[in-house]
Amino acid sequence: MNRGLDKFVAGLQVTRLAMVFTAIADIWVIALLSLAHRETWRVTPTLETIHPGVLLAATAAVAGGLYVFGMTLNDVMDARRDRLFAPTRPIPSRRISLAAATTIAVGALLVAIAASIPLGAMSTMLCLITAGLILFYNGLGKHLGAIGIVTLGLIRSVNMLIANPSLGYMWPVWLTMTHVTGLSAAGHRLEGKRPQLRGAQIWITAIGWAFVTVVMMLWMHRHNTSPPDRPWMWVGPVVAMLVFTVIGIITQRSAPTEPAAGALLIKRGLLWLIIYDAAWLASDGLWWQTAAVGALLPAAWAMMHLTRHLKAMTTPTEFRR
Repeated sequence: MNRGLDKFVAGLQVTRLAMVFTAIADIWVIALLSLAHRETWRVTPTLETIHPGVLLAATAAVAGGLYVFGMTLNDVMDARRDRLFAPTRPIPSRRISLAAATTIAVGALLVAIAASIPLGAMSTMLCLITAGLILFYNGLGKHLGAIGIVTLGLIRSVNMLIANPSLGYMWPVWLTMTHVTGLSAAGHRLEGKRPQLRGAQIWITAIGWAFVTVVMMLWMHRHNTSPPDRPWMWVGPVVAMLVFTVIGIITQRSAPTEPAAGALLIKRGLLWLIIYDAAWLASDGLWWQTAAVGALLPAAWAMMHLTRHLKAMTTPTEFRR
């Protein structure tokens, strides 16, 4: 067995690198929409002069760094628990050391912060706020049921706004927040996580979602400088929502168990964020931008299958689950 390749595969597993493309798509849709409408939308001073290539590279590094930070930090903070309940995971199985995983997490966060600096002070502040939300979620929020679910939606929302903290047209951010919140709640319930999502937990989730929604709507009412009604912008996202509803129903009915359905629904739902992001751009007639964001979906799919293939090649049988 190639020990170096085994460590590399373990690194892919702790970082969940395939899903990093979903975070990049989320931040790119705001960057590209803001660039396309910077004559009429509220944008930061940086967006008025920055080269599109620099903007896409910087936002990809920010979103990618924050995502890797969050995923790796999750495994680092769960290392002691995983030794008892999930010994086949990369850290407890010693295919990657705790020190190495910690280094990856810290390095990814530093990359994200450094990449946010060219975007402006407000973007850097939102990057730090996102990192703080990630730290809260991994340290405490994920054990609090509804609060953790709402936090996941917030993390995705703030990550998107790093591209343009002055954004007035908040609907793409709201849709992503709503999708992630609902997806996380469904996954939490199907996988039987504790505390169970019943009664008060459902109400807390709903109230948290509603509060964030109201804040976004008030911000948009006050700061939206785009035309008040852009109905065509919703054509693609609405179709995408309807299609995913069908996919969700099929996923739940076809999976052998509810936990399996929950895990598969989360994976498919996260990948579907790329579809939403591309749909916003397509509905606005931004075709090369749609192609750029849409290309992230096959990239994510390819990375998932590459990771699975390398894992099968290098990981001992007892560690393949």
